[in-house]
Amino acid sequence: MRDLLTIQEAAALLQSYGIECHWHDVKKWAVEGKIKAKHENRVYKMDQDDVYEFLELLWKGTSYEIGISDETKISRLIQENKQLEKENKKLSQKLSSMK
Repeated sequence: MRDLLTIQEAAALLQSYGIECHWHDVKKWAVEGKIKAKHENRVYKMDQDDVYEFLELLWKGTSYEIGISDETKISRLIQENKQLEKENKKLSQKLSSMK
């Protein structure tokens, strides 16, 4: 039997792949069933492969999706950049109106 990860270890693993999360988020995802987890004596533990499976779901449809072509990655990065530029513009306008 493989070792199971604690909520904190799973959070650290996700963070190492650039996912901004806290252990509270990982626990919430486990409670919601988004990450497969075993729950015994008020402690959640999860298999590392299940955390990687969750990570792949988070990346699906993004430029980080596994198995997509470079052309698709570039296209998605351009789209993500455009969305961030729009968001940045909105936030800048909001900041200006607060002054």
